[in-house]
Amino acid sequence: MKNLPHFLMLLKKNAILWSIISSNNFSNIDLKHETYHYWTDKCLELKNYSLDKDNQFESVKITITEGFTLIDFHTFKNAYMDSNVFYYGEPENPSPLKSNKGKISLGKFDIGLATPVDVTLTSYGIYGNYVGLIIYKKDWQKNFNPARN
Repeated sequence: MKNLPHFLMLLKKNAILWSIISSNNFSNIDLKHETYHYWTDKCLELKNYSLDKDNQFESVKITITEGFTLIDFHTFKNAYMDSNVFYYGEPENPSPLKSNKGKISLGKFDIGLATPVDVTLTSYGIYGNYVGLIIYKKDWQKNFNPARN
């Protein structure tokens, strides 16, 4: 694992998010100082959540499935889209997309887990921007059945 980009380092330093990511569950997470809502037993949304004093999000939604953990950071700030080299480092395969509108896949990052993290940036214009992380579980394909409902 080489030096982590700024955003992923903030993620690793965040006790709540790192506990959820590394354990793949919501148990033993202290949320008493957070505004949150459970959508289901597998989906938690943290409202007005901060990674640090300079990086606050309207919401952070975490969904845990059999095969992966999905984390969506929602913000109206354009910094995460416009300054993606600062937040996520130089991409190995730069995207041909020239505008910050739409969806940009930044690729996979090794953050010290069994599998790399997929990072995607999505802009929905007036509805805000999303930083999406997908953390696949080790051997996730064993749990994947496309025919299952």
